[in-house]
This record gives sequence, C-alpha cells and structure tokens, in this order.
Amino acid sequence: MSIFRTRPPFLQSSYSKDQVSTDIDLLECTEETEDDFMEHNEDILRTKHEEIEMTVKSDSKLEATTVPLTEESLRVSFQAQESFVLNSTVSIKLGIIGLGQAGGKIADEFAVCRLPGKEAATYPVLAINTCVADLQALKHIPESQQIELPNYRLGAMRQPELGYGAITQAGVLEDILARVKRVFEGVDHIIVAAGIGGGTGTGTLQVVCEALAERGFPVSTMITLPRDFDSVEEKKNAVDFLGTFQELIFNGAISSAIIVDNNLLFDRYIKRANSLGVDMDWKVDSNHEIVRIINEMNATTGLPSPTTFDGAELTKILSSGGCVTFGKAEIGLPDSALNETMALEIDDILHHGYLSNYNNLSEARFAGIQLLMPENMEFGVTMEKTVNDELKHQMPSLIGNYIGHAQIRGQKNLLVYTIVSGMGLPGRAQELSKLLQDEVDRINEAETKRTQFTSTEVSLKNPFQKGGRAKTSANPFAKEVVGGNKAKNPFSQ
Repeated sequence: MSIFRTRPPFLQSSYSKDQVSTDIDLLECTEETEDDFMEHNEDILRTKHEEIEMTVKSDSKLEATTVPLTEESLRVSFQAQESFVLNSTVSIKLGIIGLGQAGGKIADEFAVCRLPGKEAATYPVLAINTCVADLQALKHIPESQQIELPNYRLGAMRQPELGYGAITQAGVLEDILARVKRVFEGVDHIIVAAGIGGGTGTGTLQVVCEALAERGFPVSTMITLPRDFDSVEEKKNAVDFLGTFQELIFNGAISSAIIVDNNLLFDRYIKRANSLGVDMDWKVDSNHEIVRIINEMNATTGLPSPTTFDGAELTKILSSGGCVTFGKAEIGLPDSALNETMALEIDDILHHGYLSNYNNLSEARFAGIQLLMPENMEFGVTMEKTVNDELKHQMPSLIGNYIGHAQIRGQKNLLVYTIVSGMGLPGRAQELSKLLQDEVDRINEAETKRTQFTSTEVSLKNPFQKGGRAKTSANPFAKEVVGGNKAKNPFSQ
C-alpha cells in the first residue's frame, strides 16, 4: 500500500493558505453540468446538411472519407494529424493510465493511435474507474485493460473521499500494479490522466502516482481544470486538490505535470466550430487535441534529423520536474522575413500554450524546439541563432535547450513545435481559486437572505373534525375555533 507523503485534501481537517475555505455543504448544491446553450445548433445542422466530408482514417482518423451526418458523425473531430506522422515512428514508448471519466476518455483517445503499418496500439493504456457505465462507454480500450474499483458501481459522485476509499481497499492497489507491470512492459514513461473536478480521478490520482513512483516508474500526470461555468463543486474539488498536487510536483513524487485548461480548449473549440459550421461534443474534440499535440511531439523527435532533438532529450524534459507546456505554430512559405516571423511565432506559442497558458516562463529549466521544413529548405546559422536568442530572451534561467530540425518530403510550410518544463502551476490555477471564492461568497450571501420559517408550537383544535375530539398533532394551517365545538368555516368571508 502506498504511503502518502502529503495528506490528501479531503482527509485534512484544515485548509492550507492557498486553498479556499467554504462554509457551505456542496453535496446539497444542484449540479449544473449540461452545455444546453449549444443544443439548438444540432437541429440547424441536421436540416442544413445531409452529409459532411471529414478527414478520418479507419484506425487513426486520418484518411479522407464521406460520412452520413448522424449523431455519431457529429462526434468525429474536424482536426487531423499532420501528414509527417504517417511516415514517422514515436521516440518514446508512453504508457497511459486514465483515472475516472475524464482520464478514461483521454486514455481511450490515446488507444486509437497507430504507427504506420502496425495493428497494435502505439500507446498501451489502462482505464481505472468506480463507475461501470463509464468504463463500458470506452470504445477503444479492451475489457482486459479496464479496471473497475469494487463496491462503488455507481461511481464516486464528485466526492473525492469516495474515490480515495475505493483505491485504498484491501488488494485493489496491488491488483492495479500487477496489471501495470503486465500491460506496460517495455514502457519508457507513464502518463496518468485525470480530471480533478470529479470524485474518482481526484481521489485516486495521488495514490496511483505515488505507488508507481515508489516502484521506480517515471511518471508524469495530466490533469484537466474545470471551465469557468462548470459547477461550484467541480471547482472546489480542483482548488482543494491543487495545493496537494503542487507538493507532489516539488517533492518529486511525479516527474512532471501536464495541465490541461478546459476553459482554453473550450473557447478554441467554439471559435473553430463557428468558423466551420460544425457542432459536436467539445470534449471529444478537446481530447483529440490533447492526444494530437503529444503524439505529434513524440513523432517529431522520432524523425531522421541532421540536428538532433531526439527521444532521449524529450524524456529528459518530461522527467525534469515542474509543469510542462507544449506549443505549435505553422508559418506559411515563402516568407521574405522568415526569421522575424519565426521569432514572433515562438514568442506567441511559448506564452499561449497548446493546453495551458503560462506567464511564468522565467521559471523554466528545460526547453526543446523542433522545426519541420520542406526538403529543399536549409537550417542555416541565422535561423539557429534566431531560435536560440528567442529561447534565452523568454527563459533566461534555462539549464538545457535542445533544437532540432527535419526536412520532410512534401512539406509545404514550416512547422514549429515547442516543449518547455520546470514552471510552477499556470495562472489559470489562481484564477480558478479566485473564481471559486467569488461564487462561494455569492452562495453564502444568498443563504443569509433566504426566507426562514420558524415553527411555533400551538394547541389548536381541528376545525374539520366533528365533536371537538383532540387530534394527535395540530394542523398548523387550521384557523382558530370560534365558539363551542362547531368551528367556523376557515374559508368563509
């Protein structure tokens, strides 16, 4: 059984200075989780389009095909992997563990990835959950790689203490570790994914990560943060856990942390959906984006390259501690001011990450940049100096930076990929804490204004009962009897 280095927040008797203390019982709050403000778009879509062309490959969503417009086809992402992925291999063999509903869906998306000409999944995965229905909804993870935590069939109901109770039952963690050893044989690095607004993912994340670390597995975590308009209980779970999560980062229990800002991905999805006139489940599209950037980053470092940013250096960045941010930009060619454009794009993608925005890049310790260019384009000294200068300008405390490039046949534009590690939590974490406090203040203010009813014990005769016999309990809404045993009609004027 894993021994906690820090107590999980849902077992603590007090809050740390960075956590928001609340005086309300959130278990009795109404859940508001439906994105119903977008539902009318589906009706418009169904009447406007009879079919839609999408870029989908039978295994990895990359081959052009025409699909009838059905409820299922709305769930197909309108994002495609870059073409170089089709002719590449991955540099790191990653294993993915999905905890709870959100983590399970991310793991399910990783399970779709295939290397060219390979039948087996690129990334071995495990899904762990308390809720049977959530496990059954996974489409690409076989039952042999799904783990149901016993005695919690209906799930953890956004109560992390239930998730913690489920994972710490006798023999459960040992079974999970045995499954990890079997499924993840030969894996270089494990990513444990979870949403920290719910119950199972939030309650099990620390136990699983510490148990893996104690057994020598290099572990990165991937957590998703709630959106602005997600429920108060989701935000509270996230904020309560972030203090403990930060300790996990800095005490070395996890090698690095990938923070996914759902608010950022949702806003990006809305803009893209509006521009293309296509509506679908934003979570499906966002999971595509999460897997896409990690898979492409892994594939770029597996390409033959005259200048090397390879898998060993990618592994070093993922294992160097702190938070990790990814970036991606595409520069149209030809560009008469290419170096100036490249400097601006690198600046932009460093500050506006693919999965989260970071304003604390001065804390960064390691960075890698990979440039993918047409086969007739050269990586000259001026271009290399531009990249180096931009990295040093944005991140003056870097210990190591790795720059690579690959010339790709058929590539028309310049693709720039970045990965940076070593920072503390992104600004979104503090924003979430403030947002929660504001919402809790509003709830507590409304609570003080609630109309109160104070019951007063009075002895009343039942006006509807003949003979004046005493009633077991007085009717609090009955009018007082007037004269004798016969009561006046309480409804008469």
